[in-house]
Amino acid sequence: MPQKIVSAGEMRGIETALADGLGVPALLLMENAAFGVTKALSESGCCDGRALVVCGTGNNGGDGLAVLRQRIASGGKGDALLIGSPDRLRGDARVQWEMLEKAGVPVRPVEKPGDLEAAAGLFDKAGCIVDALFGTGLSRPVEGLHRAAIEMMNASGKPVVAVDVPSGVESDTGRVRGAAVRAEVTVTFQYPKPGHFLFPGKTHTGRLIVHAIAIVPPRLHDAIELERLVESDVRALLPPRPADAHKGSFGRAGIVAGSMGMAGAGVMCARAALKAGAGLVTLCSSEELGPVYQAALPEAMFLPLLSFFDEPEFLDFVRKCTAVAIGPGLGRAPHVLRAVEAVLTTDDLPAVVDADALNALSEAGRIPPVRAKAVFTPHVGEMARLCGLSAAEVLQDPIGCAKKYACEWNAVVVLKSAATVVAHPDGRACINATGTPAMAKGGTGDVLCGLITALMAQGLRPYAAASLGCHLLGLAGVRAENSVGAYGVLSSEIADALSLIMQR
Repeated sequence: MPQKIVSAGEMRGIETALADGLGVPALLLMENAAFGVTKALSESGCCDGRALVVCGTGNNGGDGLAVLRQRIASGGKGDALLIGSPDRLRGDARVQWEMLEKAGVPVRPVEKPGDLEAAAGLFDKAGCIVDALFGTGLSRPVEGLHRAAIEMMNASGKPVVAVDVPSGVESDTGRVRGAAVRAEVTVTFQYPKPGHFLFPGKTHTGRLIVHAIAIVPPRLHDAIELERLVESDVRALLPPRPADAHKGSFGRAGIVAGSMGMAGAGVMCARAALKAGAGLVTLCSSEELGPVYQAALPEAMFLPLLSFFDEPEFLDFVRKCTAVAIGPGLGRAPHVLRAVEAVLTTDDLPAVVDADALNALSEAGRIPPVRAKAVFTPHVGEMARLCGLSAAEVLQDPIGCAKKYACEWNAVVVLKSAATVVAHPDGRACINATGTPAMAKGGTGDVLCGLITALMAQGLRPYAAASLGCHLLGLAGVRAENSVGAYGVLSSEIADALSLIMQR
């Protein structure tokens, strides 16, 4: 099953339901959370000697105080700073403070800049630092003593273990609010949060450990709409390759792509479809590109339909395909929009709409009623043009943006960025957690387009094909980077790595 991802509000709701509906005390949840951090300190190898726990006055700080108590109880060493007045501690965080007081374990309050400067020696003698300032509770820019404490943690040179979410990172968006902890390890509770995967939060999270703190009833678990694929999902989703199969068993992928000057986009898309297991691949493009494509891809067939666009003949072609990709390198000729509209209005046709097909729709200012089983694959700039937004507005809430327009367009939306989001019209969404900066190269999107098309041609539904395709593309990018280095990865090498990744 995919790993669920929750917002801060959803996690609060789950904790409330556990306490009110199932009778699980909130203090027990806090103790369980602290145990996960204490365990990570012992097993991660990043804390040698004393741990310095830097606490806020909310529940995340209460988790941190519990970590200190548990660490000392198990024979470890540690110190703690409370950024703010002890008078502001409430609820279970106050209980944790009082337990330490009764046990004779001092916690040093930091209520003014001089207090933090005076505590510099604790940073010096610490083997590691536990960040328990904010967690998911950040609701405003980090300022004053909190900002100074974050900067001190980062400047210490000591490994930092963050409790739930690195302080300064917005749990739901990954945005940094003024300053943020750079953690080596983050221990989050029950479910990951979007900010662990969305940038720049991902760069602050380090290695992510998910620690269960309770048994969540299926009705609560199943209601969570955001998820990510894990290795077991990949194995379950990959199309089977039965021993008695023939080429027709693995689908007919049609690739409508390429134009003079951009023939490579068609090559990359069709190559990926072949490498990802499609049984038959036909590249449909301008007649003058036939020699190019037949030389570059002897395994693919070629159909010259786009020089003089004949809509009935084109529709006959796409209806014979198991899945179609349209857009990579098509250019801006007038027939492109007609071809895209023909694909989108063909009932139940699995289709990936990419690149210049999306540009044609945005220039036309309309998207026809989608009757195909469509996957739109815009990068941030293309999404902005389609939606009439700026790129910054799209990136402000990529999950919300992808979900909104998936519903509006009645299509799966793959919003491509460093943290790609796949959204289903029914509200489900998947964050892709694989990949590498080495993939930031022309042609990678064409490879993804062909990959998703091949998976749909082999029988996967659009949302599953899009989510799995993004995951596999990231793994293939990492494999290609390991072979040739971060700077020189070519999109063709990513395509070639697909078959090895899928075999694994």
